[in-house]
Amino acid sequence: MPVDGVATLGAFTRLANAAPPIVRGILPDRYDNLALMRRSGPPVILFHGTEDAIIPFAHGQQLAAAGGARARLVPLDRGGHHVDMTRLAPLVWELLADASAAPAIR
Repeated sequence: MPVDGVATLGAFTRLANAAPPIVRGILPDRYDNLALMRRSGPPVILFHGTEDAIIPFAHGQQLAAAGGARARLVPLDRGGHHVDMTRLAPLVWELLADASAAPAIR
């Protein structure tokens, strides 16, 4: 089934970049979101709290840069890692509707 768009919240570039240093060497999987963003695919909206203490905002910036024109970073001003989805959901649906109607997110 085709996917019209993807929305993420507080995504990491690679699992090893988000994990504590002591466990990085024993992680069974890479979960390399940065590599996935470099491949073509549907539009991606990256929601990320600017004050996320678990996955730093820089991860969202790097993912958006890797995604090029099909990626859009939506900073959640003063937001942390846990976001009230009842307030965020309407924005997700609005942006996904816009993304599926346009050839690329700008």
